[in-house]
Amino acid sequence: MIRRTAAVVAALVAAGIIWILWPGGGRQRDVERTPEDASGGYRYGETTDEIGCMDEALSRYREKGGQSGADAAAAFLSGCLRVSGASAGFCDDVPPSANAEESRRWRIDRCAHEKIEDPSCRTIFAAVQKHCEGDDWVPDEEIDEDFQEVEP
Repeated sequence: MIRRTAAVVAALVAAGIIWILWPGGGRQRDVERTPEDASGGYRYGETTDEIGCMDEALSRYREKGGQSGADAAAAFLSGCLRVSGASAGFCDDVPPSANAEESRRWRIDRCAHEKIEDPSCRTIFAAVQKHCEGDDWVPDEEIDEDFQEVEP
C-alpha cells in the first residue's frame, strides 16, 4: 500500500514538473506578457478615451480568451485608462470594489452585456473598478523601457 501511494505521488510530481517545463505549459509566458500589455495600453491610451480603451481591451480579450487573455486585456486596459481622455459617464454605475456582492453581480452583468460567458471576463471589469476608484496605478517595473511617461 505504501509503495502504491509513493508511486502515485511520484507520478503526480513528475507530471507537474513536465507541465511547468513543457513549452506553453504553466502560465509563466502569460505572466511575462503582462508588462508588455500594460505598456501597449499606455501607448494606445494616449490616442483615445476611456470608451476606446474598453473597446480595444475587449477586442483583445475576444482574440485570445480564457484567463490568460483576460489578464492581458486587464493589464492593457489599466495602462490605457491611466493616460486616456475621459468619457462622459464612464464610471457611472460602477460599484465600489469593497462591496463584494455588488461588484460580483456588476461584473457578471457587464460580461453578459458584452455577450461573454467565460467567467475570466470579470477580471477585465475589475480593472474598470480600480480605475473608477482612482486606483489604477501600475508599478514602474511593469512599464517596458521603450515607454517614457510624460510628466503632466
